[in-house]
Amino acid sequence: MQDSKALKSVGRAAAAAVMGAALMVTGLGSEAQAEQFGPGDLVLVVYGNNTELVQKVGTIGGIASGISTTIDLSQVGGANALQYTLLGFNQTPPSAPSNFLAGSSIAAETFTTGQKVAITPTNYVNPLVSWGTQLVTANDTRLNIPKADALSFSTFLNQSGNNSLNGGFPVRMSSDVDTLLNIIGRNNAPQGNVALANLGTALLTAAGQFTISAVPIPAAAVLFATGMIGLVGVARRSFNMTA
Repeated sequence: MQDSKALKSVGRAAAAAVMGAALMVTGLGSEAQAEQFGPGDLVLVVYGNNTELVQKVGTIGGIASGISTTIDLSQVGGANALQYTLLGFNQTPPSAPSNFLAGSSIAAETFTTGQKVAITPTNYVNPLVSWGTQLVTANDTRLNIPKADALSFSTFLNQSGNNSLNGGFPVRMSSDVDTLLNIIGRNNAPQGNVALANLGTALLTAAGQFTISAVPIPAAAVLFATGMIGLVGVARRSFNMTA
């Protein structure tokens, strides 16, 4: 009986590792700074005042080796405390919302069963994809966007101001500056009670230092995930055709 429980626990841990590896590996690509984004891109958002920062800090694949860069926060200050989060997806509709990444105030293993069931991927991924498409269509490469702008983060993913990424998650999906942010992922899974993967943690300081530390992934899981690399190429072509 105990052996059976142990095996199930190991199986769940292995599944989460594979999901994390798949999200990371399928996001492989060169780092880019232009603020138009698409499948596989890792997007940092800093918000809380009248101007929001939207900046690509690399790719989802880059999480595996860690990321370190400097962010200019000079345009986003104000009376309110700054918050930040990370956004990303690996597939576009109709495949979405099976693959996504997001910043979270709590780690993947801390989500309760009820919280996992309450996740609504379409609420998050669909407006995220739409936002990216509209930025490309408008050829908008601004780093700093007014909160009230039609192409801002708040317009697409935080209209209610409750930090739930448009109601996609039942917990806060951001952290205050100078506080660790968990990076969670979900891969090829329908809505419902399924495993979330911890991909790593991020930290943005008030001085603008931004770092990501990855969760170690077993080599076997990474090898398994390499079979999904072709998905990003297909997704990017589809995204570019619809833009």
